[in-house]
Amino acid sequence: MAQNFKHQPPLTVPCTFPLGWCWACCCPPCHAFIHRMEVLGDKWPENYYLCQNMYEDIHEKCVCCPDTANKLPYPCLCFESFCFTGGAVSGSRYYLSKEYGLEDTMLEKVFGICLAISVFCGLVGSFYAVLFTACLGNQQTYELKDRGGSSKQPLQP
Repeated sequence: MAQNFKHQPPLTVPCTFPLGWCWACCCPPCHAFIHRMEVLGDKWPENYYLCQNMYEDIHEKCVCCPDTANKLPYPCLCFESFCFTGGAVSGSRYYLSKEYGLEDTMLEKVFGICLAISVFCGLVGSFYAVLFTACLGNQQTYELKDRGGSSKQPLQP
């Protein structure tokens, strides 16, 4: 049976992990880049794919450049993190969910929908995307550390 991410609700992340949340808000692409490498751990770069192929569940043709991502993982992750930050964080979340049998709560699903919609809302949407991404990314970092994974991200309660 699937379980939820341990740190709940994700809206409490700014108060629980202020340093990590500020870091993720100040440079979301940097956070997403480092976080993906940490999530993959010793499977980096062999198991790296753009957005971790999370859209493959929708349709098997929705796999993004697997050959390029495996041959050039650092430039591809840099591109993904800086151009599709929400997708980079979501890809890491997708990988953690599959790896540990985790499931999003309804609130986390709403966060994901808000992130997707916020991309089309200009500057205000970007502001909300940064806040949501920081919350979800730090929740994932906490989960990774809680399960014995290593992390260089600043995450201190």
